[in-house]
Amino acid sequence: MSEKKSKKIKIEVCTGSHCAENKSGKIAKRMKEWIEEHGAGDTVCVKKCDCLKQCKKAAVVKVPSRDLTFEKVKPGDAARILKSILS
Repeated sequence: MSEKKSKKIKIEVCTGSHCAENKSGKIAKRMKEWIEEHGAGDTVCVKKCDCLKQCKKAAVVKVPSRDLTFEKVKPGDAARILKSILS
């Protein structure tokens, strides 16, 4: 594993049923598009994950390495979340 890859910030987007109903797939897609558009692929990656057991707060996005959890996320929040993580 290269040194750069191991230092990537991993963003987890819940794909459990409640989060999926709240457009978690679209959130992940928008995040991936933003990362590509801004050349941030060496710094951050987005992964879909199984249910995070926070269904009442759907859609949920976590950044484990930063101990961050974003709740009730909408697709329009993708850029704001990424900017806050990368700043």
